[in-house]
Amino acid sequence: YRNTTVTKAFFLSLVDQMVSVIINCKNYAIHDTNIDLNYDRVFIDPQGKVKCILWPVTGETDFQPKDMFFNQLISVFRFDDNEDIRFLNDYYAFFDTTQPFSTKSFQKLITRLMGKEDDLPSRQLDNPKSAPKPEPEQSSIEYDPFK
Repeated sequence: YRNTTVTKAFFLSLVDQMVSVIINCKNYAIHDTNIDLNYDRVFIDPQGKVKCILWPVTGETDFQPKDMFFNQLISVFRFDDNEDIRFLNDYYAFFDTTQPFSTKSFQKLITRLMGKEDDLPSRQLDNPKSAPKPEPEQSSIEYDPFK
């Protein structure tokens, strides 16, 4: 897909899928830093589904940090000339203003840019006491295939 013309919807769908992979790894206590976020090893099948490689390695890795990957991902694609790309202002602003990188905050941004409704009902937004408490982060399990 390098230099392929894409639409906003296609691009955001791919980003949303990759963020979901990272969050699913965290939810299943899989070491999400082992996801190989290299443009040459993130695969997109013809139906637009993302496939990522999760290396079962432990210790130091040289994988690209998530914030760098998502920030530079736009350079891989070329948007259709008729596409409204004003959403990129919010996309880039996220990386300028959000430190350290938060996968969940990034997912909320992508959801908003896709025009999807927030997961919280409006009554929970009005009354923070009724909002569900966030679940504590689970510890990651590192897997060593050689043991």
